[in-house]
Amino acid sequence: MFKFLRKKEPEKGPILNPLTPRFIEAEHGLYVEKLNAALANPGIHNIALSGSYGVGKSSILKRVAETHKKAVLELSLSTLAPIEQLEGEEGPPKQATTPTNTIQQEIVKQLLYRETPGRTPGSRFRRIERFHWLREALLALLVGVILATVFILTGWTSKIVVALADLHLSAPWSHLVVLCVGTLVSLLLRHTFYGRLDIKELKAGAATVTLDSKSVSYFDQYLDEIVYFFEVSKYKIVVFEDIDRFNDSHIFETLRSLNALLNGSPQIKGRICFIYAIKDSIFDRLSIAQDRRKFAYDLQAGDDPAQVEIVRANRTKFFDLVIPVVPFITHQSARNLTAQLLQGLTHSIDTDLVDLASRYVPDMRLLKNVRNEFLIFREKILAPGVGGLKLSETELFAMMLYKNTHLSDFEAIRIGKSRLDELYLKSRRAITANLLRLEDEVLQLRRRARLDLTIASRSDDLGKRLRTHLMVVIKACGKEYDHASFVLNGSVISRDDLLTKKFWKDFIEADGDPALVVDLPTRHYNDTSISMTFARTDLQSVLGTFDRVAWRDLDRKENIESQEERRELMRFVKIADIHHLMARDDLKVDGKVEGDGLDQVAKGIFREGLAYHLLKSGYINRNFTLYTATFHGDRVSSAATNYIIHHVDRDEIDEDFALAGGDVEAILRERRSLLGEPALYNIDILNYLLASTAHDHAAAKMVSSLSKLGREQKSFIGNYLRRGTKRNDLVERITPITPRILAYLASEVELEFSDRLMLFNSALSTLSSEVKYVASGEISAFVSDNYGELELLSSDETTEEQLELVASLLERLGIELSSLQPLGAEARKIFISRHLYQVTAENLQIAVGDQCSLALDRIEQVSGAVYSHAINHLSAYLSSLEGISPSVAEGRHFARVLADSASADRALLEQLIRTAAEDCVLDDISEVPSGVWTLLASQCRFKASQRNVHLYLQECGEVDGSLVTVLRQSGVITDVAEQGDAEEDKKMIAFAVLQARALLSASARAKLCASLRLQYFLDPTAIEPEEGALFADLLRQNVINDTIQSYLRVSAMSWSTKESLIAFSRKFANFMTPAAIGHDLEALLGSKSVSVTIKEAIVANALAYADASDAGGLKRLGRYAAERGMRLEYGLIERLAKAGADSGTIVVLLVAVLSGLTEPQVSSILRILGGGYAALTDVGKDRPKVPNTPPVVQLLEFLKTNGAVNTYAKEKDCLRVNKKHK
Repeated sequence: MFKFLRKKEPEKGPILNPLTPRFIEAEHGLYVEKLNAALANPGIHNIALSGSYGVGKSSILKRVAETHKKAVLELSLSTLAPIEQLEGEEGPPKQATTPTNTIQQEIVKQLLYRETPGRTPGSRFRRIERFHWLREALLALLVGVILATVFILTGWTSKIVVALADLHLSAPWSHLVVLCVGTLVSLLLRHTFYGRLDIKELKAGAATVTLDSKSVSYFDQYLDEIVYFFEVSKYKIVVFEDIDRFNDSHIFETLRSLNALLNGSPQIKGRICFIYAIKDSIFDRLSIAQDRRKFAYDLQAGDDPAQVEIVRANRTKFFDLVIPVVPFITHQSARNLTAQLLQGLTHSIDTDLVDLASRYVPDMRLLKNVRNEFLIFREKILAPGVGGLKLSETELFAMMLYKNTHLSDFEAIRIGKSRLDELYLKSRRAITANLLRLEDEVLQLRRRARLDLTIASRSDDLGKRLRTHLMVVIKACGKEYDHASFVLNGSVISRDDLLTKKFWKDFIEADGDPALVVDLPTRHYNDTSISMTFARTDLQSVLGTFDRVAWRDLDRKENIESQEERRELMRFVKIADIHHLMARDDLKVDGKVEGDGLDQVAKGIFREGLAYHLLKSGYINRNFTLYTATFHGDRVSSAATNYIIHHVDRDEIDEDFALAGGDVEAILRERRSLLGEPALYNIDILNYLLASTAHDHAAAKMVSSLSKLGREQKSFIGNYLRRGTKRNDLVERITPITPRILAYLASEVELEFSDRLMLFNSALSTLSSEVKYVASGEISAFVSDNYGELELLSSDETTEEQLELVASLLERLGIELSSLQPLGAEARKIFISRHLYQVTAENLQIAVGDQCSLALDRIEQVSGAVYSHAINHLSAYLSSLEGISPSVAEGRHFARVLADSASADRALLEQLIRTAAEDCVLDDISEVPSGVWTLLASQCRFKASQRNVHLYLQECGEVDGSLVTVLRQSGVITDVAEQGDAEEDKKMIAFAVLQARALLSASARAKLCASLRLQYFLDPTAIEPEEGALFADLLRQNVINDTIQSYLRVSAMSWSTKESLIAFSRKFANFMTPAAIGHDLEALLGSKSVSVTIKEAIVANALAYADASDAGGLKRLGRYAAERGMRLEYGLIERLAKAGADSGTIVVLLVAVLSGLTEPQVSSILRILGGGYAALTDVGKDRPKVPNTPPVVQLLEFLKTNGAVNTYAKEKDCLRVNKKHK
């Protein structure tokens, strides 16, 4: 019994119920009586007191122990499992680690310590015990007496006295001193070394008993110690408690054997009786299988199942008597017992929780412990003024139930690693995921509301209903729907088309009353085809109205209702606790349609036990951590504390944790230093900070943290911009301090269009000149597409400073607004001055006013800025103004506009020049850059003056296609200088023009050269000869001199080229030579263009020209002379005959000179001619035939007189000649 130094004070409040066994006569008396009767029976040695946990076995055995007092030895075994031995590690032999040997080891250890070492002197174990002064003093005195006797007998005492003579010790006193010294030294040595020495087999405290490798069990190895213990002790009854907790049925066999050995041992007087407190299920097959224990016996296959169970579950072979304890507490009666335990307490525990607890905790000791712990925790946690948390006794009691049924998990709550924490985190993730899902659905609905889907959303339903109607009608006609064909507005459509948006759009939006034609073909020879027409008005009576306006209104109403339903569900989800989510199967943990709800997750974690039902009923909720320890704080609410514990202190972000204003205040007091940390990223916290002017510094700190725009910051800002109440305030605060906010708002964050527009407008309104905002294509695209809906730009209330900042940003982004129309007056002014608009007719008209023309020269007169912007965007200007206004209105401004636009693309300059007014023609091209001269020339936009053409040629080097356009249109070179002035320039122009034979005709070139009024003829040798009439035209235009040099320049050309020159030459007959004519004699004499004078001059000198010509020329010469009746020399005639000239021509030429010829000369030529003419030269009887022509007649007359011709007569078309015979 414990003794206290001071008087015990009475307990304050309810008294804690002890958990020790308490004997209840009404419930336990019967069993004590039966046990005592059994103990009195000498034949009973092993008694089992069986019953489940909590039925009172310990209370019964306690009363038995009190009855028999010192005869009872109580042994209680813990349920701690032995430490497993690792592979390769040295330790006890394997058999020592079996459950049976583990139990035996604990029994042996407890037996060794139940008697003092003094009562078991025969034990080989020398156990440590406390130092006994009286016993040790007597032993030391004995040692002193022995030592003194030895000294007396040996005379050592006398020697000491002599040695210490100065002390004057007498002999009797000297012996007493030796006795005292010996006794004292012996006592001190004994005290000094007491307990310092031990043995290997038995250690202090835990009394480790080892098992030899050759021994099978601890009972076998230490049987002598066990027998010796019972021999010297008075224990006759051994009570084993908790032995069944090892779930090892084999131990009972070893204990029964031990009991038999003890009772059979002759040195033990009296009977040894073992009493076991066990549960029945330890021998049950199912229990053994669940505990993964081996069966004690192997059974033959095919045995009767009932017999097998009897063998396996037979417990009677272990015990001499089994006394069952009838449970007096079950899940039905536990409710009343729990209520009784709570009687006398002032509490507000929900009776439903008591009912729930009674169903799962039918154990009296556990219920008592729950009550006791509830009282302690209530005193520490729920006492007024402690922590300031408004917690519930019901929830505390539920947590005590959880604590007692999940001890290790309750401890893990402190570090956030419990299964409750796991479920809590999953519930928070479920809230976040479902909020995101619902938010996305609302976003899609809002986007859908902006679209006209009246037909698209109904086409499938309308098509199915129409198909059903048509099938009924067609069936009534005795036809089959599958064979029908459909026609709408003359176009054949398929059955599947009836369900498409296109069909219904065409059908509904068509003018008039369109009809769907259904053709039903014949199926056999005597069948008839049917064509049915279904007008739109007729189908409306079947399918309902086709009013798109009504549909749109209905869709809008349904859309709004759907949005509100989801927003209402979002409000529920945001504040939902664990049990709320467990009750909703539609709210999945991952937020998707498919997946597990929180209820399924909870079942997977806790199964359907007490913890699951406590959670599902809401008795354990998200505040469970608050019931596990005391939380000290200054007016900190439960929600705030819960948030701090679960999220702030564990650095777990929970953006949607519901917090009231007071909760936020409490969090700020407790964790203000963490405001910049992601753990405090919470929508309600930021709502409160942005709405409160008192916490402006705190808000600035959080906004500064968010401005980093990292992954966590972007995620939180995105959710806040969708669900927060101070979204504009956040954007206005964050924009001046982060350069990436515009890019984030423009494209990165998921927002509904109107929200994105509103927030982007807020960002633009708070731009900072000190921040260089990140530029991106997404920003440019968003602003370009939606600037007209930005209130900042359309309002006339926007300050100039704000507009300048926005303009600077847009200027850096390279944005040009498509229309200035949506802008406010001040915005227009600034954006026009900064050229931040696209060049269109509308924008230019707005920029210069309605009264001004849009020609560039007129725009310049109104606004130089607009003019320069149009020039810099010439392509857009020309595209937008084509057909509306000339690019330049007045010719006097043409040169200046061209000079300002000279750097533009050539195609644009060409268009600019082409679209200028007709009078825009330059007098002097030197007024504009030379780069545009070719473009001007191609459009005939400068005069063909000598100066312009000369400058052009100096720049371009030749007459090109562009200059040709000018020259063709003009036909002549104008503004030619007087003769003698700039002659070299004119010659350069002339030669350049002459070289443009691929671009200008010969006549045009000659005319242009003639228009230059050259002082001197052009040197023909400097002119590149060419086919055609160029030289003839030059000669005709008096550009080249009419000399042999001009003819010789083209002498190598074709005859037509030379012919044209000869034809226009007035002096050719004077300077021509046989060498110059050469082989062209035939062509010249045959040309109709060459004058007769030239031809006659050639005939007059025929022999020279014949010598220079070829055979063809010679013949042509003879023919020409014959035709003209001109005389040729006899020798030339002979050459002509020999050259094969026509006999008729030879005869004509011969007759012309016949008077000066002799008969041999004539006969010589006739012989050359051959045929009938040759026959005329000799006498004979033959009668040759010759042509009947006057020259032939003259020839025959000459031969008749001087030759062989006698007579001749006409015969048909010829003359028959009779020759002389001799």
